[in-house]
Amino acid sequence: MGSCKTDCEYERATIAQQLERYEETVEQWDCDKGVMFDGLVDEAKKIYRKKNKMYGDSFGLSIERYGLISALTRMSDKWNRIENMILSGSNGTTDERLIDSLADLSNYCIMTIIELECNRELLTRRKHLKWGSEEWNKQDNADYAMLEQMIKEAIDYD
Repeated sequence: MGSCKTDCEYERATIAQQLERYEETVEQWDCDKGVMFDGLVDEAKKIYRKKNKMYGDSFGLSIERYGLISALTRMSDKWNRIENMILSGSNGTTDERLIDSLADLSNYCIMTIIELECNRELLTRRKHLKWGSEEWNKQDNADYAMLEQMIKEAIDYD
């Protein structure tokens, strides 16, 4: 195992190579928004798989330990970084540009939906409810309605 500095430098070099390939791919999209959307989703999947391979399922584990507040915390931190870059007129740093932060935020949102679907019994607001009870099912229906509305709004957004 290498030193932290060596590992971090390697990771940055690898990410820089991915970003170069990403930028070359963007040039080929020619502003076809549907093609761009598909390409961004493909890139997000690659980033998700790479980070999960490097760090394991740290996101899922933090939700199991601390509940949905851990997802909110990560998204909030990322949002604050994005807000700071936009309001300051900055495009970020060489380590993390605005577009990288936006891609990370989208992945956190998707990962949160995955955790909602896979670990519903671990959600903080349901800890007091008995699995399968009428109260649980009411909460389940409310959550699904909320998720469906969020997805519908995201899909309908042009």
